[in-house]
Amino acid sequence: AYARAQGPEGAVQWFERTSASGLELSIETYNNVIRAFVRSGKLTQAEQWFDRMVQAGVAPECSTFGILIRGFAQRGEIEEAYDWLARMDEFRVKPTEDFFTSLIWAFSTADNTTSGPLNAFHLLEQSGLPVSKAAFDAMLQALSKNGSPEQVVEWLERMELAGFVPDAVSYGFVLAAFAKAGAVEKVDEWFLRMTEAG
Repeated sequence: AYARAQGPEGAVQWFERTSASGLELSIETYNNVIRAFVRSGKLTQAEQWFDRMVQAGVAPECSTFGILIRGFAQRGEIEEAYDWLARMDEFRVKPTEDFFTSLIWAFSTADNTTSGPLNAFHLLEQSGLPVSKAAFDAMLQALSKNGSPEQVVEWLERMELAGFVPDAVSYGFVLAAFAKAGAVEKVDEWFLRMTEAG
């Protein structure tokens, strides 16, 4: 909490104090520093701390890559985000379903197209991991922001076919898409569907 409140400087100070005390410098200790630099938009320094961690013999985890990938994605540096995704293979780190879901969310807030979220979702499908409702909701959000209302409806139907029941969050993305398109009648129609679905 202290490191977070003080930003990167506080995180580095906490790291140095931990190191000087002789305590083990765990993956989470390094992640805290990397995360602090990412949150401050200092991605070059975050990458340097990743390299320092590896040189110290601490193996990165899925969470480490997630911090960096989301940082680049949310800043709109999509190619760099994909480069870090590719580096996971180099370290034999297997992504989790939660990792892919957070990746979809990250791309949906940064990419002005639907390609980033779609690619992340397809990677999740290809991984053989289970696809959660949260992953579908992330796709609905991305499409409501950058896609067409018809695409949002199509993905809502895909969610239902996968066995998930849309809730107010899911329907909210459909309503947002039609509202953005100025389709007032469709907004009313889908609001009624949402209330009928309970």
